[in-house]
Amino acid sequence: MKMERDVRIGTSGWTYPHWEEIFYPANQPKSRWLEYYTEHFHTVELNAVEILSPSTSYKDQTEKLLLYEKHGVKEYWIVNPDAKYVMIYRLEGVKYSKPEYLTENDILESRALEGLKIDLSEVWGGEHIKR
Repeated sequence: MKMERDVRIGTSGWTYPHWEEIFYPANQPKSRWLEYYTEHFHTVELNAVEILSPSTSYKDQTEKLLLYEKHGVKEYWIVNPDAKYVMIYRLEGVKYSKPEYLTENDILESRALEGLKIDLSEVWGGEHIKR
């Protein structure tokens, strides 16, 4: 059975300084970059999710946090599966706000991905989670 699928191409961000005069027209205000980007691409990464592990925990909470903030990723979720919490950093202007901490008793509601709600009790409370 043959199935047709839409293929959408985008990038992990749109605020890359080295794209100026290569992709973005010279002298275009950075405040208009997203608008210009969406005229050419149908998708863009608005959030990033990292699952903490002992080997990546420090980098995820320091280097990647700063990198995602710098490049305008609207939400950054850091998931700690062992402690069963999610930290959500939300971009306010050009800086992330203090993180919101959610536990297995909370509903995660994304502001970047409209309508997305995740009941964390279903994520961590179920038998389907393998460790």
